[in-house]
Amino acid sequence: MSNFVIAGNGIIALTTAFRLLSKMSSKDKIIIIGPSSKYGNASLAAGAMLNSFAEVMDGDLQCKESLIHLEMSIEATEKWRSFEKEISESLGHNKK
Repeated sequence: MSNFVIAGNGIIALTTAFRLLSKMSSKDKIIIIGPSSKYGNASLAAGAMLNSFAEVMDGDLQCKESLIHLEMSIEATEKWRSFEKEISESLGHNKK
C-alpha cells in the first residue's frame, strides 16, 4: 500500500493525481492538500496565464524565448482536447 500526498489542488496537482490513478492499486491512496475555494486562482485563468489566448504584437517574436513560449502554448492548446476527452471517458462520458 502506498500513500501519495499532493500539495496544491490546481490543474498541475489534479493532473498529477489523475495520472497516478492509472498506476495505483485499489489499496493505494492519494491525499490532495489545498484550499476548498480559491477565487481568482491560476486554475481559473490558466489559459490566459500560460499565454494560450494572448495577443501577439509586432516585434514580440523576435527573441528566441518568445518563439519557444508561443510554440509551447500552441502545443498545449492542441493537447488540451485529447486530455479533456481522456478525463471525460474516465468518468464514463462518451464525448465526441
